[in-house]
Amino acid sequence: MKSSYLATLPATSTLVAGCLLLACCALFISLGVWQLSRADEKRAIEAKLQASLTKAAESWHAGTQAFTRVRAKGRFDNAHIFLIDNRTHLGEPGVQVVQAFETEEGQRLLVDRGWMPYPNRQSLPQPATPVGQIEIIGLVLPDFGVGPRLGDERDTRSDDQPRLLQQLDLERMGVLAGAKQTSILRLRSGEPGALITRPFELPMGAQRHTGYAVQWFGLALASILLTLILVRGMFIRGTNNRAKPHG
Repeated sequence: MKSSYLATLPATSTLVAGCLLLACCALFISLGVWQLSRADEKRAIEAKLQASLTKAAESWHAGTQAFTRVRAKGRFDNAHIFLIDNRTHLGEPGVQVVQAFETEEGQRLLVDRGWMPYPNRQSLPQPATPVGQIEIIGLVLPDFGVGPRLGDERDTRSDDQPRLLQQLDLERMGVLAGAKQTSILRLRSGEPGALITRPFELPMGAQRHTGYAVQWFGLALASILLTLILVRGMFIRGTNNRAKPHG
């Protein structure tokens, strides 16, 4: 039905529609190529991540590159604990606990300690913190940007109460905690101060980017097929016009 309608469009409308379809086709192809390039970037990150997990942990410093396995000696700062709300684990509501950590050299960094339940919305959970000098090992992760805000933020706190946030905003938390870098150290399971930790996954992996690329290329193919239908309609009309007797 749709193809027969396209085939009967006037010549001018056919040309306009054809040009629009070809423009859309070019756009869809470029978006598909871009998604494939993003997939390649994610595969490179995943390969770097896997390689880092097999290497010995390096000593952390402010210039440590992302996706590097590191160790740091120092102590947790109880005055700067952040609870990122709306995090679930096995269907249970909870928070992601991020806490400032001060190294022996006096440098400060943000540490992702993992997940803990938050069943009682009347009072904030109080994560237990190791006391004194400790050594921790984890993976340095970059700032993936601020995610969507899902609720109202309780921005006031006392000195002994964690701050509840709706977003993992490393830049903001770094300013509040005195950490200059915009990366975070994700603790491995079993480390001092680690809560419930989960394997790290990229916000969007290579497979998803590839899937989006396939969708864009599919739309490009549909645009080409519609353009061919228009061209066929023009050819049929031209043939019929030439076949008509001239009186």
